[in-house]
Amino acid sequence: AASLMLPAARFATFGRVVTVERVATGPIRAGEITTYQSFVDRSVIGDGLEGHELWQHANLQANGLATSRLSTIASQSNPVIALERSVHQQVNAAQRALNAAGHAPIENINANAQILRNLNVAPTNDIARLQQMAIKHAQTNGH
Repeated sequence: AASLMLPAARFATFGRVVTVERVATGPIRAGEITTYQSFVDRSVIGDGLEGHELWQHANLQANGLATSRLSTIASQSNPVIALERSVHQQVNAAQRALNAAGHAPIENINANAQILRNLNVAPTNDIARLQQMAIKHAQTNGH
């Protein structure tokens, strides 16, 4: 499924350029790439979809960037891909081999992107785009 994240808009504020993703509206769809907050806001109870973060929440916590899900901007704006529950369970099983809290953020993102590729859960170009978004998000948050 094609993702629905639209091109980013750039705004200048107080001498800094801030990039804001234009997020699709309406119910979340399988394969869609968005932010964790948008995924939660647009999820429909019973749709069978779960948001998967390449930059794992455990790693955000280990780096002092979140205490609980959605507790900080770093958690809220973490990129996710919407996966069918059964697919997400397979991804989670593969993730258990990782030491998410012990990884450097970029290492965590790259390891999780490889899991998605290995399991062939989305088109490779979507995984690459999600990976680049997650890396950019980590860099924006000091990593």
